[in-house]
Amino acid sequence: MENENKIPKQKTLQEAHDKLSATLNALPDLLFEVDTKGCIHDFKSNNTEMLYLPPEHFLGKNISEVLPENASNVILDGINQAVKKGRHTGATYYLSMPDGIHWYELSIATMGDPKSPNLHLITLVRDITDRKQAEDSLKNTKDFLEKVMDNTTNAIYTIDISGKFVLINKRGLEIAGYPAEELIGENFSKLIPQNYLPIVNDEFLKIVNEGKTVSQFGTELIRKDGTTRYITFSGAPLMVENKITCMVGTAEDITELKKDEEALRKYNKELESLNAKLIESEKKLKESNITKDKFFSIVSHDIRTPLNYLIGFSDVLANNTAKLSQEKIIEFAKKINKSANNLLTLLENLLQWSRIQTGIEGFYPIKLNIYDLINENIELFTENIKDKKINLSLESNKNLKVFGDPHMLNFVIRNIISNAIKFTHIGGKINISSKKENKFIELSIQDNGVGISKDNLKNLFRIDVHHSTSGTANEVGTGLGLILCKELVEKNGGEIWVESNLTGGSTFRFTIPESK
Repeated sequence: MENENKIPKQKTLQEAHDKLSATLNALPDLLFEVDTKGCIHDFKSNNTEMLYLPPEHFLGKNISEVLPENASNVILDGINQAVKKGRHTGATYYLSMPDGIHWYELSIATMGDPKSPNLHLITLVRDITDRKQAEDSLKNTKDFLEKVMDNTTNAIYTIDISGKFVLINKRGLEIAGYPAEELIGENFSKLIPQNYLPIVNDEFLKIVNEGKTVSQFGTELIRKDGTTRYITFSGAPLMVENKITCMVGTAEDITELKKDEEALRKYNKELESLNAKLIESEKKLKESNITKDKFFSIVSHDIRTPLNYLIGFSDVLANNTAKLSQEKIIEFAKKINKSANNLLTLLENLLQWSRIQTGIEGFYPIKLNIYDLINENIELFTENIKDKKINLSLESNKNLKVFGDPHMLNFVIRNIISNAIKFTHIGGKINISSKKENKFIELSIQDNGVGISKDNLKNLFRIDVHHSTSGTANEVGTGLGLILCKELVEKNGGEIWVESNLTGGSTFRFTIPESK
């Protein structure tokens, strides 16, 4: 009966042994049985090519006797760790085999009672050369990529879909001014000024939500020290299994380029300003030449005419006094007087004009009563008005005040009144008025005499076009007075213009700033 019970047990043990043997035979690894000192008691492997030495050279011997020091030290240390903890895995070592260097990984576990003085251990040795080579290749590739990233002139970075930095290269850290540990895991908004954040965030969402690519988008960036840089960034979505996992981007610091552009813009602006000044200088030179030509024209023509009159009539008087009647002498004397006065007026105008052109004429504005100023100038022409029987009226508020140079304003008023008298027919009318217009006082001198044609109107204030017309009583002029009037009015901060037609007379108007 007892023998019958032993048979099934033996059968079961045999089956278990067969399964274990089959399992061990299926393993591509080496199995060694060792004691705590490192002595090799047994081994199991169907792949004897993995053995460093034949079995007869290592069975019964210590590992340190049969393997190189670097390998034996790793294994013996693994045995010690397994004795303490029951098992030890993950240690690696290499051996120089006939076909080259091979790498191995250890897994060691105790057999039976760990407290037994005759404790043995199972040591599994797996050839991981292919895996090691793949890991080394991957590491080399990673090291190469890291070197490329860290030596590029642009920032390279990845940001997850929540906006947090996952990776940033050396250049990116330099631009931001942060160490990696203070930036990885932080939201990119940490670096963007508030006024730029909405548009930068929109570009980010285009990438991670819509899968779009963004190129050369400009923004400011705030460094850790608070200084501002200007960058352009480009970004694209990174797809894993058809799903966007993060954004991959590059950024370029264009701060210095911006500064150069600003300097160039400033330089161009200065060039434009200089060019404008040159153009203005050329214009002034041209005007100066025109002025010079006008001056010589006046000197050669307009001065010669009254001088000829003076010389001619004075010669007649000097050589024929005894033969001339009293009436003729008086007539010639009046003509001499008139020519002398015309010459004096011309010389005064030329003197005034030359003072303005050379900058000698000073500008000394004061508070003036416009009514009194007009009256003072009307009184100068009392005889002229009486001779031509002109009806002159003045309509002006007696309390209107202007702020201007009295010498210049007297010249303007006197000149325009003189012109009005000159071109008004005998028995005609002249009306002088003043009124307030915004912050100016507008003075108007209107006559019903000879008007001005459209062609002459447009040339009236131009020095490069000679315009002079005799009055209704053959009064002569130089054409210089109105040009001086325009310059003097503008010098006082006002404007001058004229309204006229050939049948209705002329109205000259000019403005002077109101006194505060």
